[in-house]
Amino acid sequence: MKKEPEKTAPITVNNKDQFESAVSCLRSEIHAYCARMSGSVIDGEDILQTTLIKAFQSYERALPILNFRAWLYRIAHNCSIDMFREQQKQNLLIEEIMMNDKSEDNEEMPLLSDNLKQLMILPPLQRSVIIFRELFGYSANDIAELLLTTPAAIKSALSRARASLSNFDNEEANDQNVKQQPLSEHQHESLTLIKHYIELFNERKFDEIKSILRDEVKLDMVNKTTMNGKQEVCRYFDNYSQKDDWHLEPGFIEGKPAVLAFDPKSNDSIPKYFILLEFKSDTLRFIRDFRYADYVMKHAHWQRLG
Repeated sequence: MKKEPEKTAPITVNNKDQFESAVSCLRSEIHAYCARMSGSVIDGEDILQTTLIKAFQSYERALPILNFRAWLYRIAHNCSIDMFREQQKQNLLIEEIMMNDKSEDNEEMPLLSDNLKQLMILPPLQRSVIIFRELFGYSANDIAELLLTTPAAIKSALSRARASLSNFDNEEANDQNVKQQPLSEHQHESLTLIKHYIELFNERKFDEIKSILRDEVKLDMVNKTTMNGKQEVCRYFDNYSQKDDWHLEPGFIEGKPAVLAFDPKSNDSIPKYFILLEFKSDTLRFIRDFRYADYVMKHAHWQRLG
């Protein structure tokens, strides 16, 4: 029998300072839920940011919040469902969504792996229930309270989710040597520009990088700050010029060309974080740096450029 995750005590929030402290403590945990619900660490961060915006906008009306974790999870769940519905409208859902209507109980199942696509075979309710049960150790009653439904409905969804996952080929899904899918022409162009950017960055030729910034360039320093416009974003490179805890390499995050950041002083072969870049023609228009959101890297599927 697997060991269930240890449950944590409820967090009570009565004011803004407690709200900010609680968000800081729970950010990584909520991201793990959002990433599994979306099947992507990047989309999971988008959902997390939407969750925190909605939470900030409404927390004063909800004070006192006696179980802040449950309250925040409920918002994250609703944001995940909103994203799912939007994807349905745009016909961008993963094609292999399967619904298994078996109702027989099966208490034994493999532990959830770190491969996020494992959960994408499940519809949203089953996906949410299995995450709360297997990852966070909540009971059927706990989950029913979180999702505003009945324990019977939760047990039924849990049974169907387990049945579907028992048929999932974990070995194939978790193969870290899966061949990178062929790149589109646009991705080839992006990768060429990313490689040039990395070369300049590693050589600390930041003035040359600044010369390719668009006037309206934007920066999202995830979990830290945002900057808009060339003048502001130039400070980002000035800050990096004063640090020596990074070495950049080209690679892929979830199959997308990306910048992988390693610690040159460490023997760890796993990137500390990653950076996403968007170009327009040969100019840089958007930077998304996860340096201060290293929790995202924990569940990311990444590859060095082969």
